[in-house]
Parts: sequence; structure tokens; C-alpha cells
Amino acid sequence: MMHVTHRARRGVAPSLMAIALLSIGACDHVKDQLLDPQQPGVIGPTSVENAIGAEALVIGAVQQLSSATGGSTNMWSAGGTLTDEWMSGDTFFQTDDKDRRSVPAGSSSTSPWPQQTRGYAIDALNALKKFEPTATAKIAQMYFSEGWIEMDISEHFCNGSPFGTTIDGVPQYTKQLTNVEAFTLALAHFDSGLTYVSAATDAFGVSIKNSLLVAKARTQRDLAQFAAAAATVAGVPTSFAWNLTYSVTTSDNGPYGMNAPTANPRYVVGDSFDMVNGVKTLLQNSLPFASAKDPRVPVIGKTDSTSPKASDGITTWVGSAVWANRSAAVPLVTGIDARLIEAEGKLQANDIPGMMTILNDLRTSPRALGNLNVPAMAALATPATRDAAIDLLFRETAFWQFARGTRLGNLRRLIRQYGRKQENVFPDGAFHKGGVHGTDVNFSIPDAEFTNPNYKGCLDRNA
Repeated sequence: MMHVTHRARRGVAPSLMAIALLSIGACDHVKDQLLDPQQPGVIGPTSVENAIGAEALVIGAVQQLSSATGGSTNMWSAGGTLTDEWMSGDTFFQTDDKDRRSVPAGSSSTSPWPQQTRGYAIDALNALKKFEPTATAKIAQMYFSEGWIEMDISEHFCNGSPFGTTIDGVPQYTKQLTNVEAFTLALAHFDSGLTYVSAATDAFGVSIKNSLLVAKARTQRDLAQFAAAAATVAGVPTSFAWNLTYSVTTSDNGPYGMNAPTANPRYVVGDSFDMVNGVKTLLQNSLPFASAKDPRVPVIGKTDSTSPKASDGITTWVGSAVWANRSAAVPLVTGIDARLIEAEGKLQANDIPGMMTILNDLRTSPRALGNLNVPAMAALATPATRDAAIDLLFRETAFWQFARGTRLGNLRRLIRQYGRKQENVFPDGAFHKGGVHGTDVNFSIPDAEFTNPNYKGCLDRNA
């Protein structure tokens, strides 16, 4: 199991840099130093032109990946709010817009725009190749980070994301890519990473290899390559996990920080109904995360209670007990994810009994999800129809992967790959703060991308 501690900052610690020693008698020199404009927190390119600098860039890239995924106010929380994982208890209209599925085009739907995370990984990757070419597992890890963001962006945003780079401080603009082209780009980076750890036997190298395999398979599934995806993860142990870890001395994990009762909670665990003007109202297509009493998503509170309230003073607070505190780990990739990909491969091959064997094997043994220990659960009955099997697979996937950035991509696949309509997939009906839900199935790309002369806005907003 690989743990990534969320405490690094992009940059090099002062102990890693040359520190000028001032002589007591060198008054003029001291005066010059004191009067010079200084930015001690900013490190120029020359400061990382060595192996130590490359290591520092790797730490910064991993921290940035941790922030963009398991941190707060990111793609995962945004996607979970556009779907049924979270309801808005926020005072910010931007969060309400996501929950209502009516996000204005070009708005800042996530913060920061995750392209920055990809840039961190590319910088670290280039430095490793130049100064530490034998650090093969770390090189593979940076390929993972680069590909992961490309995949994640494509699952969350509309068709048309540009994926440029910056060389020596100069932006290298590219054309806009369709999501299929971007998934293909991510797949190539995962394959590049795998070439560096294909024969790994040490714990770190094997962990990176397993992470790459799960990410590659997820991307193959996004491209409807179901049999290939199942084959890719066949050797990943179910017990495998890359857990992002956090610390009270640095920053909270995102799901706890935005939902905890002690943190002015802005998000509420989603349910299959809303309270609209005090009346219990069906929220069409939504899973009962808050009321199902499923051990994979333990909660505190009830959707139909009158108190306590979230930060908006309107929405009843329901908290997730998946993350018990600020330091609780957030799984990035797991062997459970691998089994779910295999289960979908069985479904696509019309082997519903085979799908059920995998799903029930996951349920009938205790499992770990970060710090949450999931007890054994009762086996499920085999569905009578293919449509019922699809419903069951996506429900099981949603509970195993709650709030881990997969729900939006999976709902989009129900439309794109399974032929369902958005009004039969996404939350629909009355909105608990007034009005009704919109029709958004993804996010538009933030206006910041208009600095790219090749960017003209979303190519389309299709699933």
C-alpha cells in the first residue's frame, strides 16, 4: 500500500539551496543585500537544475495531485455535486449552480483549474529524466500524474480541452481535443509510465505499476474498450490501494473539510429525495447515499430532519462518516476499482453471472477503504434483466467509490455507452432551494483558457 502525505509544497526548502553567509564586517555587502528586491518564497528555474531540485519538483507534483483530487473544492467535489453524491448546503451560488445542474458557461467550476496539476507533473518528469534518469519508479509516477489529470479533465469537462505545455516560461499552445482524443493522450502517458516499471519488484515500483494499470483500465473503459480494460487490471490485487494521506498541521482532506460539522459544512451527503419547502420530494435518478444505511457510506444525521443545518441555514446537514477526521486517508486508486472494471467487462460480454461473482466476492469479505473498514455484507441476487444488471453494477460502483471522483464520468458513460437519456440518469426534478434542475452533464472549461488563441470554447456539451 502506498501512502502520499499531503504536506509538501511546490518548491525547494531553504536547506536545499545555497545560503549566503554574511560577514559581520561586510557592511556595504549587507546593505546591498537588504536593499535588493527579494522573493524568498519564489524559486527560479536555476535552483532546480540538479537532482535535489528534481526531487523537490516530484514532491510538489504529488502534493498538487493530492490537492486536485482528495483536497477540497476540486474536480471530485465539483463532479460529486453535479451528480447525486453531494447536495449544496452552501451560501455560494456557484455551489448551488452545480447542484442544480445549471452552471454558466466558462465559469470557474473548479479551483484551481486542474491543468496546473498537469504542468507540475510535466516539470518534474523533465527534471527527473535529465538529472535522475535511473529513478524509474518516480518517472513512472509522474507519467501517472500527467495521464491521470488528462483522464480526470476529460471525465469532468466538455469536449474541447486544450492540453498545452510551458517550456522555459513560454506557453506552447495546442488545439482543442475532443474527450476521445484526450483519453487517448492519457492512455499513451500511462503506457509510457508502465515501460519504466514493467519489471519492478520493489514495493514502491510495484505500487506505481498497479496504479498505472488501474488508471489505464479506467481510461480504456472510458473509450469503451471493456475487454481490454478487464485484461489490464487482471493482475492487480484487490487489497492494493494508493491512499492520499493528510495532516492537521498542513491541510484537511477535502471530503471531511467541506462536510464536517465543525467546519461550517457547505456540502451535505446526497439522498434519493430532497426537502423542498419542508415537503419530502423525490429526487429522480439519485441514489440514497444518506439513507441507505450502507456501511460503505456511513453517515451522521438524516435528510428529513429539521436540524442541524448546513452553512446556508436552510439545508439539513448530513455528514459522511467515511472520513472520521481531518487526517483520514482518501483512496486515489484501489484494487476494488480493478474488480469493478472486470465486473463491467463481464456485463459487456453478457456474462451477468460472472459479473455477480465479482460483485459478491467484494461484498462477502471485509474491505478497507482508506481508514474505513467495511464489514462483510450480504450477497446480492442475480438481476433478471440486462437493464437491471446495469443499474446494479453502477449502484455498487457508486457506493464503493463514493466521493472519489468517478461518479460524473460513470453517469456520462450511461448516456454515451449505454444509450440512456440524461433525464433518466442525472438528478432531476424540483431543487431544494427553489426552481428545478437543469440539464448539464459536464462542466464547461473556465474562461482562463481564452488566453490560448486556439481555444474557442467548448466544442459541445455532450456526454
